[in-house]
Amino acid sequence: MLKVIKNLLIDCQKYRNDTNIYLQPFFIPHNNDFLENDKLLKDVLGIPADIPGIGVIYLNENKENFHKIVINKSFKNLPQWVQDALLAHEKGHIYYGIKNFDLYSKEYYEDELNCDLYSIEQGYDMYNALLYYMESHPILMSPNRIINLAKATNNSVPLYIKLLNKVIRE
Repeated sequence: MLKVIKNLLIDCQKYRNDTNIYLQPFFIPHNNDFLENDKLLKDVLGIPADIPGIGVIYLNENKENFHKIVINKSFKNLPQWVQDALLAHEKGHIYYGIKNFDLYSKEYYEDELNCDLYSIEQGYDMYNALLYYMESHPILMSPNRIINLAKATNNSVPLYIKLLNKVIRE
């Protein structure tokens, strides 16, 4: 089972790296904090509509100035405290400036940690939100990210996260 998860993570990374789909902004209904669009999240980030998804997406070809936090309908099924923490994390990407790193690279994890800490600075329980999200949908979350945040916030890492991380690295 863990090998299957590892292969799915690799497939998800390849899909994200190979996908370059941009939509014109006038096709998308806007909200102050985010927009909801199942198709856009699936096409750009590879997150299917039945799995709660959130991400910052550029909505123009040159990847400048026009980005938006996008959620899918399933995201709204998460507990409100998890939604708030994840939304603050994505706002952290905008605050610090959007960067494009290879998924699971050292730079990627550093950027994710900064945005996780940004969420915590805004008053949200990002560590437990990540644990909740990972337990619900392990395919979307790297255990390494939780381990990094645990170290930075003096939290303990659950044994299953350590084991999953070991299997993925093998």
